[in-house]
Amino acid sequence: MMRLFLNLAGIYISYYVYINYKKFFSNKIFKYIILVLVITLITSFINLFYNYVLYLRNILILITFIMIKFIFINIIIGGGGKSLKMIREKKEKLN
Repeated sequence: MMRLFLNLAGIYISYYVYINYKKFFSNKIFKYIILVLVITLITSFINLFYNYVLYLRNILILITFIMIKFIFINIIIGGGGKSLKMIREKKEKLN
């Protein structure tokens, strides 16, 4: 199941690369060949490191949770800081 999700992630990444760099591909056949090559390269790369991903899965989950916590803390603190700045600016404009 994990390998299926990783393959889907590889296909998504390759499609994202294909969409962003579409202007460099002029010929249609060339475009599709490049797309298939990128998909196979990324999925084979993911399958190659599948066992390492299994070992690092818990560490990656921890890192993502820590990142989510930092993002929420930054949103809360940043939002509060922005609102305080706006209140101060309004007070300065009134004075």
